[in-house]
Amino acid sequence: MAVLLFHHGAGSNAEDCGNYASITGEPMWAVVARHGFALVCTEAIQYENRPWPLPGMSGGLWHLQDNVTAATGNKCGPDYGPTVPGYDLRDITYLHAVVSSLQDQPDLYDTSRLFLFGCSMGAMFSSYSAQCLHETYGGALTAWGVISSGLKSYGDGTIMPGDPAECPGCYFPFWPGDAPASPPLKACVFDDKDDDISIAKNLLETSYELNRTWTELGNRAELVLYPTGGHCGAHSFDDIFACLDDGTGKLLGAAARRP
Repeated sequence: MAVLLFHHGAGSNAEDCGNYASITGEPMWAVVARHGFALVCTEAIQYENRPWPLPGMSGGLWHLQDNVTAATGNKCGPDYGPTVPGYDLRDITYLHAVVSSLQDQPDLYDTSRLFLFGCSMGAMFSSYSAQCLHETYGGALTAWGVISSGLKSYGDGTIMPGDPAECPGCYFPFWPGDAPASPPLKACVFDDKDDDISIAKNLLETSYELNRTWTELGNRAELVLYPTGGHCGAHSFDDIFACLDDGTGKLLGAAARRP
């Protein structure tokens, strides 16, 4: 089976991620089962007693760089630890371990067909980890998807939780590079025009910015916006997965391949 790694939002966990439902009420697991690929629910370290970023919110928070530049690059290596200068990201090390575990079961999982998807903070980690997994596994990862969080660059008028990328030349949550991704890597950007949360400003603009920046570099991207749906409102998992598959059949099977 092809593998879709789903990253949960801030304050959440991997439990029941398949029950993430579209605005029509259809759970993600039902669409996954219909197409016959594997859904792997990843999980950030849980902070049960640490309210963040709003009072009363606890749970999992993905490890991200606040200010990513061409100089820092995306920290994708195994050198994690506060004593390591410019240390890498803890959750990237975790994600490599997840893929390694899947590779140990080749009768079940085809890790030459990897896809990433997430919402909100999970979308941020999806974007970041896409760069790292693409760096390691190359053409095994051909597309990643996000809902309700794209790309912030310095001075674009967007304010993200924690005020990241507020320095010249800074990006959040990842550095998009200065050339097309090789092998090709597609961004599937989904959002709702009424997407708004109290701890951010102009959040919708990050979806425009990701699509704009990624395509200006010569990459492929697909921006899909709906009039309503709020934050993390998924309208159609079929549409999201079709965007990820991109007519290759790698995720959705031979029937989805372009003629």
